[in-house]
Amino acid sequence: MLQGVSTHWNSGPVEGRFNQIKMVKCQMFGRAKLPVLRKRVLLTAVAIGDPEPEVSDRCGMLASMNEDVFWQLIEDCRPTEPDPGAEHLAATLTERLAQSPLSLVIGFAEQLSWALYRLDRKEYGHDLSDDAFLYTRAAVVAAGRTEFDSVLRDPSVFIPYATDLIWAEPLLYTPDRAYKRITGEEWDRDTRYSYESCSNTGGWAD
Repeated sequence: MLQGVSTHWNSGPVEGRFNQIKMVKCQMFGRAKLPVLRKRVLLTAVAIGDPEPEVSDRCGMLASMNEDVFWQLIEDCRPTEPDPGAEHLAATLTERLAQSPLSLVIGFAEQLSWALYRLDRKEYGHDLSDDAFLYTRAAVVAAGRTEFDSVLRDPSVFIPYATDLIWAEPLLYTPDRAYKRITGEEWDRDTRYSYESCSNTGGWAD
């Protein structure tokens, strides 16, 4: 105690690092083995040690991702030119996520699954095959938050996606590709909500 108040030395940095490692372990519990945990701890340490990241990379320096950050990242990565199939969007997202802490990739996967899960409803997909419904839901997400919210408010806004088969399949694999870029390993992804068609039982109830 005396040393703590009488000298400029303290254990704060060490304790902070311990707490951060414990947070990483808790976030990854049940999702990765020791090699991936080790890589994530090291990558997070590198990110924290960067004194002043570029403005374009600050989103990628976050320790976690909420819904607002998810949609802002979609918006930031959307190309200005036409992007059939969302291929350019997916490539840009993958590149951005692959340069970020692994926690951001995991958070992106969770938010993407949650968005797709919310669209998994009978009034949208009753005339579509499971795959077609999944890819059209991905296209709504790729169109951005405004369009997504419009579809949630009014199912008729989804009709062009269903009738014209507007798809964005590559968006689905973005977090998996970023994960492999960071860890060198395939990801057995297991998000809280499933994005597979008809997994939202409440949305398909009669």
